[in-house]
Amino acid sequence: MSKSTELLKSKKMIIVGGSSGLGRSLAAAVLAHGASVVIASSSQEKVNAALEKLKQEVPPAPNATITGQAVDLKDFTALKEFLRMKGRSIIL
Repeated sequence: MSKSTELLKSKKMIIVGGSSGLGRSLAAAVLAHGASVVIASSSQEKVNAALEKLKQEVPPAPNATITGQAVDLKDFTALKEFLRMKGRSIIL
């Protein structure tokens, strides 16, 4: 494993708005560098599409995972509960 894939090894990143655009690009970058990624977006359909694309385009580093979940990003209580359930993470 190269130093670049060790950089974020064992880190869990939650990327809010990670199903498209900059968020999806960020998810690809941190996944390639060893982090496990959780994509949060308002649409489960968009989350699923992003997960499929990322799994095809970016081979994750060993032990890195990628998952996603729809969450109403405008509902502070729902977002807070989502983050609580995901545990200790770096939130982007």
